[in-house]
Amino acid sequence: MVDFVSEFCQADWYQGTTEIPCASVWVDNPTLENGYPANQPGLLQIPQQIYNGYARANYADVDIFRGDRFQALVGCEYGATRCAVTFLLEYYQAGRYVTMWKTTEKYDGRYAMVDIDLNRFGDKRIKLVLTVLSNGPSSGDRPLWVAARIARPYNPQIFTPTFTPTVTNTATFTPTPTFTQTLTPTPTNTLTPTATLTLTPTSTATATSTSTSTPTPTNTPTPTNTP
Repeated sequence: MVDFVSEFCQADWYQGTTEIPCASVWVDNPTLENGYPANQPGLLQIPQQIYNGYARANYADVDIFRGDRFQALVGCEYGATRCAVTFLLEYYQAGRYVTMWKTTEKYDGRYAMVDIDLNRFGDKRIKLVLTVLSNGPSSGDRPLWVAARIARPYNPQIFTPTFTPTVTNTATFTPTPTFTQTLTPTPTNTLTPTATLTLTPTSTATATSTSTSTPTPTNTPTPTNTP
């Protein structure tokens, strides 16, 4: 596996054409748009502060093998309500940047999962580039790359925040009365028995079940805007 987050200082970071120190982009445990912590480190890539500004991270050449996949979680930092950007995965070749994937993200309480097949570059060495573009004004744009990596066939897992509700059951018992009939003979002067009806209540219990659901968050976002 190639971890772009842990190796972030091996890349050249730019806001437009201005180089910035790599240490300014590291976030140890960013909070996602939905308010949950990512529980993994990420990269905060703020575009140049102009209209349609951009930022790039040019990584060193990396060997790509058959079955490799680029994976990440992308979205805006929690609280960046004016964030609206485009994420791009590019490679640099023959003096130009070539886009292989992109997606648009805005602050809407969701995030996107990235899973890009790199087989077309199998057994080659390429320079990958992480790029972010502002969609209009860049003020307030705070885009995050979380757990950005190249997953190898023997280690293809990707970090996925998930939130699984758990259900507990409780039972209550409500007695419901039932009635049986008994006939009691009553003698008369003519010795002709007549029957009268008396009701003797008996009770049986029937069970009704109610369930309550308690959502318990576990780590793992509902991705949206899948490329």
